[in-house]
Amino acid sequence: MPDPFIQALRVRPILAGERARFDEELDRYHWLGHHLVGETMRYVAVGSGGEWLALVGFGAAVLSCRPREAWIGWSEAQHFRRLRYVTNNQRFCVLPAGRRPNVASAVLARCLKRISGDFEARWGHRVLAVETFVDPARHYGTCYAAGGFTELGQTSGYGRAGWRWTYHGKVKLAFARALRSDARRILSADFDHPALLLPQERLMLDLNALDFDGDGGLIDALEEIVDHRKRRGVRHSLASILAIAVVATLAGARSVAAIGEYAADCPQEVLARLGARYHPEKKRYIAPHEETFRRALGKIDAGALDAAMGTWLFEQAKRGRVADNQLVLALDGKSLRGSTRGDGRAVHLFSAMLHESGVVVGQEEVDEKSNEITAFIPLLQGIDLTGALVTADAMHTQRDHARFLVEDKAAHYLFQVKANQPKLLEAIKAVPAENFSPEHEHTSRGHGRTEHRYVRVAKAPENLDFPHAAQVIVVYRERADLGDVMISTETSYYITSLPAQAAGPDRLGRHVREHWGIENKLHWVRDWSYDEDRHQLRAPSSTARAMASLRNLAISLLRLAGATNIASALRWVARDHARATALIGV
Repeated sequence: MPDPFIQALRVRPILAGERARFDEELDRYHWLGHHLVGETMRYVAVGSGGEWLALVGFGAAVLSCRPREAWIGWSEAQHFRRLRYVTNNQRFCVLPAGRRPNVASAVLARCLKRISGDFEARWGHRVLAVETFVDPARHYGTCYAAGGFTELGQTSGYGRAGWRWTYHGKVKLAFARALRSDARRILSADFDHPALLLPQERLMLDLNALDFDGDGGLIDALEEIVDHRKRRGVRHSLASILAIAVVATLAGARSVAAIGEYAADCPQEVLARLGARYHPEKKRYIAPHEETFRRALGKIDAGALDAAMGTWLFEQAKRGRVADNQLVLALDGKSLRGSTRGDGRAVHLFSAMLHESGVVVGQEEVDEKSNEITAFIPLLQGIDLTGALVTADAMHTQRDHARFLVEDKAAHYLFQVKANQPKLLEAIKAVPAENFSPEHEHTSRGHGRTEHRYVRVAKAPENLDFPHAAQVIVVYRERADLGDVMISTETSYYITSLPAQAAGPDRLGRHVREHWGIENKLHWVRDWSYDEDRHQLRAPSSTARAMASLRNLAISLLRLAGATNIASALRWVARDHARATALIGV
């Protein structure tokens, strides 16, 4: 029979507010105290009642250990370059409340199951192996042997103090365990395996990832857009102008002037492939002038451009996704600060982006006398949302929006609830604590801090005054620096039409997290990679919107091709004209 005590045991990273208690308990119960060195992870094992059962600390691997080096088989150069991918279990302390049979091995197993992912979330890289050292005068390392560790042999009795090695005579037993079957081969390989690369180093664009064959390609979509220019004097087709503008934007062009400069420098072969006009007397292809781009983008039906691009991108994204994955769209707006309408206000665009791929599938300009609420239904009206989930911030927690999604579009919603819906917020806060599920926790790292999130969900109360509400969600966030010193805490509330059998706390927490990907994957990229907010565009709002649409398309194409770092991908494309044309299928 499984031991209920062991089954209820859970291992998690400590909260920032628990650091002092963690240190005090180690000082009290572990002969080495609480001091950990290097890139550290601190875990606590808790029982069903929340009581602390054990403490586990990981840190930097030792600089040199002959048995370990022989076990891995790496060279001296590989050893120093890849040592960060090995972590050391520097502290393991079972507290009095946890001193029962099999607790130590259960705690260790749960730690090893999650340590690599936690390291990547906090320190930006995974670990492939764990080492530890046991003092045979105190322990035999039984739990390590039971946990799949290999006993490598004895240490030499030397220790490092400052920059010198000194003999202390305390010989220890060295243990190690690979966290994946090929860990030792990866650590000793001649070339760096992808598992060792940092995210920003993994630029591998697959130019075969997009479907351009036959009818329905991107150029075909651009040719469907109606040209509203006066026919007299038109020398360049709108489709060729847009194709060249797309390629220029893929190469990093930030303005209409930059697009014109790119076109002027295009080789004849590229102009031919993009449909540029052929001059029979000069016997060469002629690139449109900057003013031609400016006039065309100023006259274009920006809504039709967004619809054509969004529809094509939506089909591309659906083609490349895992079949049983639910489509999830994030909605958010952005003002183009450098652009102005006739009344002096900035153009404000409301966009829809797919969580999984970062592809923009819709964009709507917000009326100058209104706000994003009125743009919600027009943005989604033409998109097939059957079975999809739409996430949005508290502004869109509107009953009409919920009815539209569920009743008209056969979709689901996940909305944040704030003080703009005071009665709804109070009703969610009033849900008894015992109605909520066990919490799901997640840790991430960025901008020099870590964020721990704890998600709990409960069935929506019967009297909750919101259409089709199925579950309410509470997310507690705790931000800390890399030394686990508290920075801030926050509790957020959400409501969704997804029933419990369709989505639990793990999945809903991921959707809440990924909603803000529209800020990081789209708005931030347009600001920093395309310098969008500093553009002083004194032109028709259609020009500003068209430029934003071109940037959306370029970013989406790069995402579909596998780019994770758009700035790096833009530089990669800019180095070779053929790469940009390949990305649009010509």
